[in-house]
Amino acid sequence: MSLNHSDVQAVSEALRELYAQTNSQALPYCIVGLLHRLIPADSAVFNSFDFRTGEMQVVHDHGPNGAKYLPALNEHIQQHPLLEHLRTHWQVGAATLADVISQRQLRDQPIYREFFRPLGIERQMGLLVEDRQYGFAAVGLQRDGRDFSARDKGILTFLQPHIIQAYKNATDISWTCAQNQSSEQALHVAKIGVVRLTSALKIEWISHRAKKWLAAYFSHERMRIADGSLPLKLDGWLRQQRQRNAASAIWQVAAERGLLSIRWMAGQKGGHHLVFAEQRSDVSPRELESLGLSRREAEVLHWIAQGKTNEFIALTFSTSRRTVDKQVENILRKLKVESRVGAALRADQHRRLS
Repeated sequence: MSLNHSDVQAVSEALRELYAQTNSQALPYCIVGLLHRLIPADSAVFNSFDFRTGEMQVVHDHGPNGAKYLPALNEHIQQHPLLEHLRTHWQVGAATLADVISQRQLRDQPIYREFFRPLGIERQMGLLVEDRQYGFAAVGLQRDGRDFSARDKGILTFLQPHIIQAYKNATDISWTCAQNQSSEQALHVAKIGVVRLTSALKIEWISHRAKKWLAAYFSHERMRIADGSLPLKLDGWLRQQRQRNAASAIWQVAAERGLLSIRWMAGQKGGHHLVFAEQRSDVSPRELESLGLSRREAEVLHWIAQGKTNEFIALTFSTSRRTVDKQVENILRKLKVESRVGAALRADQHRRLS
């Protein structure tokens, strides 16, 4: 799939906004807005449903009549043909109603008569964000006219791992904040690391996961960390935040294994906390070399697949932007694609096949 220049710019900007949103209540609204900007549609929606309680939460832009028909959606949600398909084929990515049911069959469904038709919905494309035994979370786009194209489906599929990770990050961070940054309670948060600092920014207490991540992302400063001090760059950044009287801020560190987000939370009585969350890479650079790329080209493609800009990649490898531009040009030529998004999709396809 090839995208024009404006599409590539829009996707890159959307990813930056997506990962910047760490409030779990605000994220669904952010996702709905971003989907509208990237893919033409009459409406967009973010749904979450709990089968145990029958409770459904919906963020939508169906217009003033949308809320009127939500009870019908709630009643028939478990018989939604597209949702049933997504829950059994979530790893495939985005899908449309036309992929799973004909228009004639759809119009015989209760959910069509009581929800889709009153709102003028004839076409729908969806994506699963979270699937649990007792519920799910999903996003969808709706149209009245023409069906969604391969380009539309490709963009939504490309966004899937990023939406899933952003949703998890926001949920974990919001939960930690709601618990008043208590390190004892933060221990129970899946895949979150916590450091409690003294007023002098020395390590007072550190969770096992935070210690592991600091060692992995700052391997050359392990002795300093073992001595109770933070890595030099992190320490310098924290002192800048304190000088600015920042109550909260986020810093990110990139490495081959993934991206480490470090959230600073200033304490009211001098003590401070750091909350760590890691976004692991699905495809290692070494695996991407089998696509016919050099080692450095594989490393560049690894970061392209994570939605990173050439400026970010150049900074990560301590090289010039011109060098990265040339490497990206070689990658596109070797993969026979026309855009960065196309290259990222090839990397994602390679991961799925592997």
